[in-house]
Amino acid sequence: MPENACVFCKIVSGEIPSQKFWEDGNFIAILDIRPNMKGQSLLIPKRHTESKFSDQSDEDLARIMSAAKKVAIILEKRLGAKRVLLVFEGLDVNHLHAKLFPYYEHGTGITRLGPPANIEELEAVKKLLTKQ
Repeated sequence: MPENACVFCKIVSGEIPSQKFWEDGNFIAILDIRPNMKGQSLLIPKRHTESKFSDQSDEDLARIMSAAKKVAIILEKRLGAKRVLLVFEGLDVNHLHAKLFPYYEHGTGITRLGPPANIEELEAVKKLLTKQ
């Protein structure tokens, strides 16, 4: 996708309006327009970057994590969140971004427990992960 067609690049440039509440030289933080919870936010690099976080340099990841921490502190202090959950996904928009989910009380997080795992399935996956 050309950079000029990227919805996040258009948000960064101001071509598409957003609810921006934090910014520095490299990133902006905006409220998510499709939130699951109050204050759900996106942290977006100002420079177009492919969304797969494992392809990013350690230096770029350190920068976005530092910015995410600053945004998380704002969400905690100003919205009363107990903590902020962080996800790098990038499935809908191919532009690196962090999704920040304020966590207010037990049961409201996106990381709820799934059903109990089958031990044999876990062992099979472990074998794949530790294969030399």
